[in-house]
Amino acid sequence: MRLGGLPHPKNNKYLLWWPSEKARQGWLNKLSADDREITETHSDNAKRTKHFNDYLNSQEMRIVFFHYKDILGLTSYRFKGVYAYDNLKSNPATGTVWKRISNTLNIGLNDD
Repeated sequence: MRLGGLPHPKNNKYLLWWPSEKARQGWLNKLSADDREITETHSDNAKRTKHFNDYLNSQEMRIVFFHYKDILGLTSYRFKGVYAYDNLKSNPATGTVWKRISNTLNIGLNDD
């Protein structure tokens, strides 16, 4: 099984997430044209509803590297930003919606 994300090693409020718009094991992620939202859904109603309930009022933030294939078929990941759970748009029918809260990320590197 391919993992879709991992907890940040130093800050558990973040998940490192690499979603794809290609369906994987029933999961489907849709990135809006302006990159401001990602809708995470599942083809199985029960799994989609459970996932929605698991994240209801979530405080988790996701650092997103979206999966792409170029014209040669090579895989790449592009940083899209930091996303938070959208309590207003998420619902059991649509799925879990993540809204971008930042398009930058300070990774804490210094010049030493």
